[in-house]
Amino acid sequence: MTGKILIILTFFSTEVLFGQLEREGTPVSWNIGADLVTHSVWKTIPALDVDALLAEDESQPDKSLPYRFALAQQVDFSPDNAGKWSNLQNGDRIWVLGLDCQNALAVGLTFSHLELPRGARLYIYSEDHQDFIGPLNSANNTTLPLSTPPVVGSKIIIEYYEPYAYRGNGEFSLLQVSRSYRNIREAEVMQQNGCLELLDPAQFSSDMVNVSSSVLMMIVDDGQRIATATLLNNTSNDGTPYVMTSIHALQGNPSSWIFLFDVTGNRCAGNNVNCTNSAICGAFVLETDMELGISLLKLRGTPQNSWRAFYSGWRLVNVENSSDYICLQHALGLPQSYAAYTGTLTSSELNGHETQSLETAVEGGTFQGSIGSPLFDNDMNLIGMFVGGNTDCDANGEDHFVTISSNWTKLNEYLDPFSFQSDRLEGLYPTSDEGESRDQNLDVFFFPNPAQNWIYVQNNSDAAITQIIIRDASGRLVRNILPRVPTVDLEDLPKGFYTISFISGLQVMNQSLLVR
Repeated sequence: MTGKILIILTFFSTEVLFGQLEREGTPVSWNIGADLVTHSVWKTIPALDVDALLAEDESQPDKSLPYRFALAQQVDFSPDNAGKWSNLQNGDRIWVLGLDCQNALAVGLTFSHLELPRGARLYIYSEDHQDFIGPLNSANNTTLPLSTPPVVGSKIIIEYYEPYAYRGNGEFSLLQVSRSYRNIREAEVMQQNGCLELLDPAQFSSDMVNVSSSVLMMIVDDGQRIATATLLNNTSNDGTPYVMTSIHALQGNPSSWIFLFDVTGNRCAGNNVNCTNSAICGAFVLETDMELGISLLKLRGTPQNSWRAFYSGWRLVNVENSSDYICLQHALGLPQSYAAYTGTLTSSELNGHETQSLETAVEGGTFQGSIGSPLFDNDMNLIGMFVGGNTDCDANGEDHFVTISSNWTKLNEYLDPFSFQSDRLEGLYPTSDEGESRDQNLDVFFFPNPAQNWIYVQNNSDAAITQIIIRDASGRLVRNILPRVPTVDLEDLPKGFYTISFISGLQVMNQSLLVR
């Protein structure tokens, strides 16, 4: 039993930091009382034509599409061609770049890549210091695009701190600036849509609160659009961060998709800046079904225990069953709302594809942004996903769903890896006692990267490396190595991106590896 528990704990920690976007501490310049922002560091991004954008949105009300709330502007800013460096007395230095996005309500960023040395920290914050994201550090390094949640305000500042020992080793470039023209936390939007019902955890059962913690806001298309996704449990109960959503949500580069946890009314009322505290950037696309519209993803990071993320259980249903159903969603990009139904799932079709439909909700409704939303039965088992519909607040039309059972031949490899062949699985709050701290004491790096046939591993830690694990882009194990010498053989590994994990006891450090 001891050995089995140890294996599970090790799995939980294999990607514990990579992909996580946090709010921890404060930017270095705030702590030393330095005002590094002057007129010389600001870049102006043209104003948005908000009326034209809103009119364009009105002409495309299709619920099967993600909800557009922002417009991206392509840029090319880096410490080499923009911003300003300031040297500190101890030899460390800070680079800042200000972005004046004119009439934007909030600003999100997409970096083309991120290569930060040990001890370096990257922050993004509003000019008034009321909202910020960071630090991004070496645990977030990636050769792929990486996006950040929107920071409230039209003027934001990027601050990069680099310690003297690694001076000149940092490298990153800003690729896209996404400017919000809709306030996705605006209460008036809810009042304008009379049948939108925000989820109030105080009014629902503990089971409802649990599954609510599995529903994620998904920001795609370089920070321009919002859909809904759901974190799923699997029969090994190992905390693998599988996520289900619609194929129509898969816009843009998967490495730049943002998954926000616990975006609920009690946390995100008004312009509460804590609403985007818990986020993971990036996912692997594992399976898609173009006919039915469903997609299974694997997040590039694992939610922290403190986020209390729930891995939803599921049930394979007979579509003729009659019951009560509830759909949890991020309609219009707002905090979680719901649509409740009473009736029978009826075989139907949408855009030429087979679906199951329910007549207009008895409470709440669906809107743009609902795409990918989970449908739960009255026992709070996940049974399907919203793929579109034509319902309105006057109780007309139908909402369309696809069931997990109709996609089971593609999902069972991941959701039932041990072939238990059960038609129902309970949800899970996975925990790991050491999961959030066990990679803090390892100091390991390797070169070259990109690599071809081998890498050389340098361990600056006191503890010896006892195991090296390499996983491919889908998360599958491809190498499990008991190292004897510093050189690790990569021969016969196909070209592509990998995650390499260095393990010492219960300590794990993860890095990205590109094989060419």
